[in-house]
Amino acid sequence: MFLLNIITEKEVATLGEIISLIDDKLSRKLYSLIFKILSNETRLLILKNLTKQKMVWDELLHATSVNPKSLSEHLKVLQKHSLVEKAEPHGYQLTNLAKMLLDVPMKDVKTFLEKTLLIANAATNSRE
Repeated sequence: MFLLNIITEKEVATLGEIISLIDDKLSRKLYSLIFKILSNETRLLILKNLTKQKMVWDELLHATSVNPKSLSEHLKVLQKHSLVEKAEPHGYQLTNLAKMLLDVPMKDVKTFLEKTLLIANAATNSRE
């Protein structure tokens, strides 16, 4: 909820700007959650297809080639994390948050991964 409040109070251009608004521990959790959500091929296909246009259930089912139960479960995950919402009058669309996250420059993702690796290495070395 905290993250969504930050996003709705201010227009944010990149995920890096959101991260700069919150502390490091929370930013690591945020990236972790994002990567977990996006680590599934079906969810990526759903997001990819919705970047083009709003889609109804049958279009998503055809575009992803998964069974209806699987599509339903993946849509629920994406809706739970505010990446996909129901479109009016019917169908699904990306949320503003999803549009923003999908527009994150790869250099920001690379920087995060490098920092995470450094933190993990430092933690490992301190235990030795």
